[in-house]
Amino acid sequence: MCVSGSRNNNNNSNISVNRPVLRIGSNVIASANEMKDLGVIIDNHLDFKLHINNIVARAFVRSNLIHKCFISRDVHTLLRAFKTYVRPILEYASCVWSPHLLGCIKQIESVQRKFTKRLYGLTNISYKGRLALLHIDSLEIRRLRFDLIMVYKILFNMVDVSAPQFFTRASFSYYTRGHCHKLILNYSRIDVRKYFFSERIVKQWNSLTALPRDFDSLRSFKNLLYRTDMYKLLEH
Repeated sequence: MCVSGSRNNNNNSNISVNRPVLRIGSNVIASANEMKDLGVIIDNHLDFKLHINNIVARAFVRSNLIHKCFISRDVHTLLRAFKTYVRPILEYASCVWSPHLLGCIKQIESVQRKFTKRLYGLTNISYKGRLALLHIDSLEIRRLRFDLIMVYKILFNMVDVSAPQFFTRASFSYYTRGHCHKLILNYSRIDVRKYFFSERIVKQWNSLTALPRDFDSLRSFKNLLYRTDMYKLLEH
């Protein structure tokens, strides 16, 4: 197999100037701009906009069907249907594709925003107010929580992933305060690496106010997250 072509990397792009030509012997391997792997669409920009467009479109169809097909206007019934049939579409494998671009974040959030606005008695209430009344979190907050839970599972060998391949643990002398499972944030020159899962989540993980017992089990760690003000973590 031989590869020809050049690559130009900068802070905003990882697109090949000249598309590489891959060959097996004299046969040229066809190239594609995107592919789906385990349900996630990966494009040549590595920004997952195609995947986000796809899941948002599917989620809007289902959320509209809930309002159309359910005779009941009971808020709790409709919300339960949304959690069951719509939210999983928007959250599947989010650790892989979770966006950092504001436009993509708003695009995903718009599904829940518009659905809750159509609920009885909530039309004239702000989105933040609707979330408080319904006792639910924004989708952005939920993705952050999923990221932190995945970090815990990787560090404590609860998934078949090698922790050293993703994270570098900080020594006890590296930090003078905070919990004892902090990670080292590596320098990233390009956005693709900077916003990759193992890099984008380190600041939030290190910012957790936790006691040693909060890491005793996954349940204890999840309880910690539900006690934590996740909106403050987003600011990191």
